[in-house]
Amino acid sequence: FWNSVWDFCGVVGSRGAADVRDVDQMPGAKFFPEARLNFAENLLRRRDDALAIIAVDETGAERRLTTRELYDQVSQCAQALGAAGVGKGPANFLSWGVFEDASFDPKKRLLPRGAIFAADFPKVHDAKPEEVMEHTGRSWYKGGKPLNPAVGVTVPEYTSYDPNKQYTWAKAPRLQNKPMEVGALARMVVAYAAGQPTAKKLINDTLVKIGHPGQPQVLFGIIGRIAARTLECKMVADAMYQWGIDLVTNIKNGNTAVYNDYQIPDKAQGIGLWEAPRGALGHWIDVDGKKIKNYQCVVPTTWNVCPRDDNGVRGPIEEALIGTAVHDSEKPLEVMRVVHSFDPCLACTVHVIHPESNRIMDFKVS
Repeated sequence: FWNSVWDFCGVVGSRGAADVRDVDQMPGAKFFPEARLNFAENLLRRRDDALAIIAVDETGAERRLTTRELYDQVSQCAQALGAAGVGKGPANFLSWGVFEDASFDPKKRLLPRGAIFAADFPKVHDAKPEEVMEHTGRSWYKGGKPLNPAVGVTVPEYTSYDPNKQYTWAKAPRLQNKPMEVGALARMVVAYAAGQPTAKKLINDTLVKIGHPGQPQVLFGIIGRIAARTLECKMVADAMYQWGIDLVTNIKNGNTAVYNDYQIPDKAQGIGLWEAPRGALGHWIDVDGKKIKNYQCVVPTTWNVCPRDDNGVRGPIEEALIGTAVHDSEKPLEVMRVVHSFDPCLACTVHVIHPESNRIMDFKVS
């Protein structure tokens, strides 16, 4: 009888081997004592145009949701909650700053320069290029001690792939000897902590809407990286209106110069620090005899995808992957989701290798 009830009601779940236990005890009989089911899954099993919810608020406004719409909204919420806090990384953030203020002070840029360290968030530290060091102990390059890019050396020396020794072509840049995440999330977090009014409002409004007012740390992960790109896009788009007015004003006033003449000196050293869409970008150049003697660059993806440093400290993506649960090792989409949230420029050429067979695995994500 109870098996027929289970079937008739279309219960989603596993009923187990026994349909009833202690049937001679009333009360006390246990029906489907080994059953395993998810109540929410059963409530959401219909996905059609039938009404699931009719809600009326205090003003009399009515809202209706079909079973399909309810399922879609619950699915979106579940995915967001599942991703919240996943892929956190070291929670150290670096921004060289971008979009100049009239003062040309990098700390007053629309997205200002600064560094955030997990140990004393939300304090904003000065981001100094002389405090950047590149480690090569885990990389396929000749080298010894960590060097500042101003005197950096990049001489390839491939040995073999060994996760306990050298295992990548990426160096391991560090600021104040710490791994730093760069990108949209880093820029917005630095701007937020620095008190940039537009960034603070955008982030605070977002935190209220997701139910975490005053807790920006909940954005340190996959969800935050995606949200930061959206919020930053809004911030820059709004600023472009005034930039357009400034451009028209300059043209009307006869200020049409788009570059300055520059004479290359016989000897010089220079540094260019800016933000590319993917994050902090730095160029170091040494000129001798009007020619480039040494040139080094530290690009955004190097900051994020870098290996362990000479002290054994993992890079941001490596750290973000620690503790990430993988549902199916044959399809480790959770791993790809964390990596892709950093938007590395090598995303399309990353290989996922099976831990036992070393088979390179291919995936198509639509």
